[in-house]
Amino acid sequence: MASLKCAMCGGDTELICCICKSASYCSVSCQQKDAPLHKLLCDRFESFLASNPRPADTFKSTYKLAILFPETKKLLELIWIETRLTYKEEEDKWEYDCNFDQYIEGGAVELDAEETVKWPLKIAYGPKIRQHNACLGFLIRGSGKLGSPGDDADQILSEYRGGIVTVGTLKTNAKKDHKERYRDITMNDLRHSLTFFCEWIYAHYSTDLSPFVVLDKPTWIKGVTIGSVYTMSLGCGKYVSELVQHDTKPFQNIKTFTSPILTHLGFPLSIITENSSLDWSLLEKDLRDDENSNEEGTMLLKGTNPSSDHSSWWNRTCLPGCNNSPTNFNIGTVTVYRNDHKDISEHHVEALVSYCKNVLQVAMKDESGVYDEHDKQAIIDTYITLAKFCEYFESFKKNKFSKETAYRRRAKPGEACKALELYQITVG
Repeated sequence: MASLKCAMCGGDTELICCICKSASYCSVSCQQKDAPLHKLLCDRFESFLASNPRPADTFKSTYKLAILFPETKKLLELIWIETRLTYKEEEDKWEYDCNFDQYIEGGAVELDAEETVKWPLKIAYGPKIRQHNACLGFLIRGSGKLGSPGDDADQILSEYRGGIVTVGTLKTNAKKDHKERYRDITMNDLRHSLTFFCEWIYAHYSTDLSPFVVLDKPTWIKGVTIGSVYTMSLGCGKYVSELVQHDTKPFQNIKTFTSPILTHLGFPLSIITENSSLDWSLLEKDLRDDENSNEEGTMLLKGTNPSSDHSSWWNRTCLPGCNNSPTNFNIGTVTVYRNDHKDISEHHVEALVSYCKNVLQVAMKDESGVYDEHDKQAIIDTYITLAKFCEYFESFKKNKFSKETAYRRRAKPGEACKALELYQITVG
């Protein structure tokens, strides 16, 4: 059996589930977080073992308890998976592996999940010709969708098709018996299995989280999506609170930039763009009406280098690694989060964009090209400071409050209080 560590955080065990006796936790808090997923198998764990005894071992094979994510059913299942010795004639050697043929049609694809989730597991799934796994789809979607703008769940289901089996593994050495390379699954392994699949997710709209998926600190932090013209046309808000996996493995279609202005202000933000085809050939064209345009997103990417060199990006959209300096381009929807992993709200981001647009861009504008390095540095020292932004922020909040006055007069008492709370936020 794997070491008794908390299923949720990996801490030292203080609690063991009294029903299945197979899940361990460091606290009641972690147990409660795991409860929705755990309950799917908990009361069936002991009864399965009682009514389905382990098949007898032979010299070449043994059986280990495993978890099946059925291809066409929503409910998880416990199974006995055969681990066996097979002779490979072409390689003239014996190989010890699992026999997935009964549960995965078309040949199993096998992955070692330990590198991803730091937990000894093997994940096996079907080939691309198989359909999406109904059980995994039920678990990761729940009542809503994961992803930004909702396609990460589709990416997960497209990758892990057919039947899916989770098998427990053990660290081994050459002196150990081959039958000890695999172990019986525990209920902790169920949580780690789902965590493995969710490594594909880099952001999540926080309104429709699956009850089985736990997105928690330190891996997940609060960020904000700034919608493009296209996402706004779909009825999405301009600023939407999200959960962001800040240390996720980079995907091919994701570009991440750092905001120079907000680094000066004390809000070190990373900006993720989902647009994989920033079209440099169209940079001279005004794309404000393009469906992927996002004026607010580009405001946070203005350069602040006071150098007189043309490549300093002063008051122009700063995209590291690009030789040209675009004025307008189709950046699309972007997601922002703080590099120091502190939470940031949609109201913070709205205020930051407003400050960049209405104060900084005006102060930094140099239509005649007469500003030298000293002039630019003076602008930075005067306007690109946290103190100056805080002063603006108070004015920004008052303006928001005044716009809410008419609503508060019409709203019920509870709704009015909720409206007032929206901008009761602090900077830092």
